Formats: sequence, structure tokens, C-alpha cells
Amino acid sequence: MKIDEAIELLEVKRASLKCAELIAMLEGFGFEVRESGRHYVFKHSELREQLDFKASNFACKHGRNSGVKPGYVGKIKRMLTTQKDALLELGYD
Repeated sequence: MKIDEAIELLEVKRASLKCAELIAMLEGFGFEVRESGRHYVFKHSELREQLDFKASNFACKHGRNSGVKPGYVGKIKRMLTTQKDALLELGYD
């Protein structure tokens, strides 16, 4: 998935994005995603070196195949928009 497509998908599916979809998207752009209690933490080692991007997190609703809480979807959309040029430079289109 291209970064622009991901940003558009986050806008369109803000209220219905599934947790597994978001994890796959982030991993596709080189982020490491791990579960930490009731949240997921994601970080990108190459962005950390270049831009001092340390880590961020998101939470999913409860239940099987649960959705991501909409506030977190917006936060991740803003992060991808902000980090887009750096991700493109790293080879993630």
C-alpha cells in the first residue's frame, strides 16, 4: 500500500478501521508494533535515527476483530502525513 493510499484509507475508515488492518498497515511501512497492556505501541528504528521519532501508541475496542478507537486513527493519520517525506526517502512508497 502506498503512503497516500494509507492516509486516504485512514480518513475514509476513521470509525470502522479494524485493529488488524492498522497493524498490517504500520508494519508495511516498517513500524514495529507490539502489544503493551491494553494498548499497542509502534516505533520505527529508521525514523528514530533520522527524525527523533521515538514511538506512539493506539488502543483498540474490546472484542474479537475489534476496531481502532477513532481518535487514534486521526492521530496516526497525522503522524503518517508528517512523516511521509521521511518514509518515502527510506523507500516506503
